[in-house]
Amino acid sequence: MRKLLLTCFVVFLCFEAFSQESIEWTPEYEVTLEDFKSKGTKIDPSLSSYYLGAGIKMDFNYAMSNYEYMFTKNFNSKVTVVFQPTASTIKAPNLEMANNMVAMADFQFDLAELYARKFRKKIYDEKEAFSDPNKLGAFFESVNKDWNDRSTQSMEEADLGMNREALDRMHKEVLLELEQYPDFCKECKPVKKKK
Repeated sequence: MRKLLLTCFVVFLCFEAFSQESIEWTPEYEVTLEDFKSKGTKIDPSLSSYYLGAGIKMDFNYAMSNYEYMFTKNFNSKVTVVFQPTASTIKAPNLEMANNMVAMADFQFDLAELYARKFRKKIYDEKEAFSDPNKLGAFFESVNKDWNDRSTQSMEEADLGMNREALDRMHKEVLLELEQYPDFCKECKPVKKKK
């Protein structure tokens, strides 16, 4: 028993370290043009094309003993969605196009939180006391793939925000979907199911 308590189990599924300037997702926060702090950000009439690179990522990491892992069901606080200003770029020939891309990035930020909540719920529903910790990594990969697929599809459909009608429709859908996961925000404690 003593050996079990001293054995430290660490899983770190984070592909990059948190930037000191990261903005953590909250329901109130809206991405602004000022949040795009990459050196490549430029609004210039001489540009003949436009570009959006929103530095949004979902991180999952935890460190705990085998004993703690066994008795932990709620991993909500271990999943974080952040926007990284220094990794975010907008290039546009005018302010109107830039603002459309800002709206796209704001949608993408909310979309990332939606998939973080889906991931938190998946862990909560599937993890049992003696379940294999490697399953959490498989869950993360599956949800991350779905998030990337939907993100790519939405960027194409909304033409990086230039099709505001499509973007506004998709954003409303995501906000409604977020409401379906009220127990799976980062600070939330899911209600235990009665048996």
